[in-house]
Amino acid sequence: MTDDHRLPIGTVLAGHTVEQVLGQGGFGITYLVRDNADGGVAALKEFFPADDADRIDATTVRAKPARRDRFEMGYRAFLEEARTLNALPALRGLVRIRGAFEKHATVYALMDFIDGQPLDRATRILLSKHQSVPLPLIKDLTESMLGALQAIHRVGVLHRDIKPGNIMIRRDGQPILIDFGAARPMARAKNLASMFSRRYAAIEQFPAAKTGFRSQTEDGPAIDIFAFSTVLYELTSQSLPPDAEERLAKMRSTGQDPYLPVRDNLIRNGVMHDYPAALLDTIDKGCALLPTDRIASARDMARSLANVIDVASAEPQLDHYVVESQNGRAKSRFVPKQDIKQPTAAQKVEKRRNKSAHRSGVWRMIAIILVLAGGSVAYGLLTQ
Repeated sequence: MTDDHRLPIGTVLAGHTVEQVLGQGGFGITYLVRDNADGGVAALKEFFPADDADRIDATTVRAKPARRDRFEMGYRAFLEEARTLNALPALRGLVRIRGAFEKHATVYALMDFIDGQPLDRATRILLSKHQSVPLPLIKDLTESMLGALQAIHRVGVLHRDIKPGNIMIRRDGQPILIDFGAARPMARAKNLASMFSRRYAAIEQFPAAKTGFRSQTEDGPAIDIFAFSTVLYELTSQSLPPDAEERLAKMRSTGQDPYLPVRDNLIRNGVMHDYPAALLDTIDKGCALLPTDRIASARDMARSLANVIDVASAEPQLDHYVVESQNGRAKSRFVPKQDIKQPTAAQKVEKRRNKSAHRSGVWRMIAIILVLAGGSVAYGLLTQ
């Protein structure tokens, strides 16, 4: 991608002025923008799949004719996921999506700007001062990321590109999961084109036409578990295992998975750190090649680490998915547990009384309909 594909500095979008490019990847470009009203800064992600689109003037995006279907599919997914993530409350470990809008024939997601550095860069600095990554930092990272993954999985979203470059370490040390450009709905992930980082990608993400692997189940949270487990493998043992495609090819040719258990990789790399057995065992389970052999969810991963991390800290503070009416349109949002008022004993009794009365009234109305209108008409009314 060349500079010509980037929005010009000074471009104004949704009341924000583009000041600089923060990063760019296969699915989009991220800009640092400033709010024209209050002067605050934010990050703006533009949907711009480099292989599928061109910029026809300074701002307008156009799909390449041969790639129009891919562009439109990705466009819809990008917008849908940004709106879904916008419904989540502020959560530890997860970048806050402030909103999404369509402009210049593409779509944008406005999100918090994270003042810090990516995990890969932070790790290099850390290892230059120490022989290994301290366990307290791994614990904090794991609690934050598993909480973030539980939250997005609960709304049916897969990140699909978890890697050190997509985990920011804020200046206060808080890890934040960012960059949802490759995110996809769970139920439709197989049908949507997606970029991924092969060193951290699960075998389900590689093109089946190339690998010959076809999962018997829908893509699910185990994809993100594989990627995050691979991140932990690298942090603890200081090198990566072979990628999933290479592992599958070796298994087919030799009958053995070339994956080296993380304990053995620690020894091979001369890492002198006594990490807990539960952590190392969990990393190996999360890195299982086949999805059916892998840890299935972020909650399961947290539970397997109960002796290592604070499981409660890895649980997102979400309780109810509330549907509200605003200007005649339904809007869904999550309500944090601490904001939900528990009913008093008297309120519970009154609620049961009202529910019982309502049920009796419904049955009386059904009886009247059956008598006056006849069974077939009543059934029609009840099923409308």
